[in-house]
Amino acid sequence: MMRYACVAVAAMLSFAVPAYADWQTVTSPDGRYSVSFPEAPKASAMSNAAFEAHSFVLQQTNLTLVAGYKDYKPGTALDVQQELQTNRDALVSASQATLKSSGDAALTRGVTPVPAEMFSFVQGTAVCDSLVAVDNLRVYQLIACHPADSTASDTDRFLKSFTLTAN
Repeated sequence: MMRYACVAVAAMLSFAVPAYADWQTVTSPDGRYSVSFPEAPKASAMSNAAFEAHSFVLQQTNLTLVAGYKDYKPGTALDVQQELQTNRDALVSASQATLKSSGDAALTRGVTPVPAEMFSFVQGTAVCDSLVAVDNLRVYQLIACHPADSTASDTDRFLKSFTLTAN
């Protein structure tokens, strides 16, 4: 997941954000989530001995959006709070960014709460918001970046569109 996060943050941003008219919802049946993008994202996957990761990435000159998850192998012991903090700190560090804010986020699968954290960071001329959630052995991560001198309407729309679907 960190590889995808670093790619997303590295592609940063310097022009005005265009208005996207028709957003499309991308559904990941295996990932059990849906999220909306202003254009079709590229899907990618990777795996190693510890986990398997899948993501959708949209990189534009002035907008970077990433939605993905990683599944840890069965038998992995996860400390939920530690996983949330580790993902946040690793993304900010790998991006050579400065953390602006961090706090708990409200996320549910149906009526069941899912532990989540929302945080914002600044990397060069870009402002990024990220959501990390832990659902058993699955860790979701969304990253949305835009130029600091533009509005965050597209990144906000992307983040708010994320929904965990039924099991």
